[in-house]
Amino acid sequence: MSTKRLKYILLTAFLLLPLLCNGQVSVFTKKQRIADFAAKTTKIVLTGDDAFDHCLQSEISSRWRISPYEFCSKAEYDNSKTSSKYYFLHCEKTASGLTEMILTKGGGRGGASNLDSRLDVVSVPVDIRYMAIIIDIIQNYVEDATVSEAKGMLGLKSYNGNLRKVRRKKIYYASREDEYFTDSLIYNSAPCLVAFSIAPEKPSSKARVALFIASADTHELYFYKKRKFSIETDRNFSEKEQKELEREHGYSL
Repeated sequence: MSTKRLKYILLTAFLLLPLLCNGQVSVFTKKQRIADFAAKTTKIVLTGDDAFDHCLQSEISSRWRISPYEFCSKAEYDNSKTSSKYYFLHCEKTASGLTEMILTKGGGRGGASNLDSRLDVVSVPVDIRYMAIIIDIIQNYVEDATVSEAKGMLGLKSYNGNLRKVRRKKIYYASREDEYFTDSLIYNSAPCLVAFSIAPEKPSSKARVALFIASADTHELYFYKKRKFSIETDRNFSEKEQKELEREHGYSL
């Protein structure tokens, strides 16, 4: 199903929702449920992995801009995650083999009929190498989802289809280039796009790989996709995927 068709279906469902509810039960959208985000403290949950946590603390301290924040331990998170006073940025290993950085609104059960119920706002695969970009992708998404119903419903895939808007920025694929070269593009905020993947250490029948294209300077997301990672050659963008994206991009100086 195309992204445009999916947007149409979801927007139609959103418009019909009040009629389906018949005015008896309030159902809140993600936009409504996260309207209080900027006013609440986001607890950044440390993982216990020293190298990862050092990088996390450094990047959060230098770039987190969308809410008050404080760091906490996993034990503190477990004790306070049902409190609606906080949002939590935490990392979890999933069945796909990926570690996901998840922004969650604290609270108990209640679903969409309760503004203060628990909600996973956004979940993004993460590793140390691309942590700065991932943190900014999360921040950009939250800012967009607080003003756009479509962004809230579609998630990160809502950024797909916008490559032509930045066709003057060349795409550098991490799988094609020396890894230090693409890392330097990000570190130096070069005016270009970087295509990279995050995958488990080994492929398997359950494993998934996440593919990204983001701006090295602004960290804006222009493509996001998850797919199977069943053999080692699935780790990066395939030649077919690259050709399709480059056709959509239409790079031009």
